[in-house]
Amino acid sequence: MARVECNFRSQARLGDELEVRIRLADIGRSSFVFEYEIVQARDERVVADGRSVQVMYDYARQQSVPVPDDFRARAERFEHRIFAKPTLTPVV
Repeated sequence: MARVECNFRSQARLGDELEVRIRLADIGRSSFVFEYEIVQARDERVVADGRSVQVMYDYARQQSVPVPDDFRARAERFEHRIFAKPTLTPVV
């Protein structure tokens, strides 16, 4: 986990039925981003939303690693869309 943010938009009360939604928003070279939304089930009022950035990490080598192609392919099938592969910009 590299970053987490949460924005509280409206009040939830004890007994409210809440729906938690999550989607994969982006895939980078070695990270991916989830977006979250919590809504009041009765009227779709947004209670909170947020984002988190996860980094693919090799704990044995203590460094980030590229997102595996099979992870990207499975995520694209699940989300029904293609994520652009990041390109490295050469330093001149």
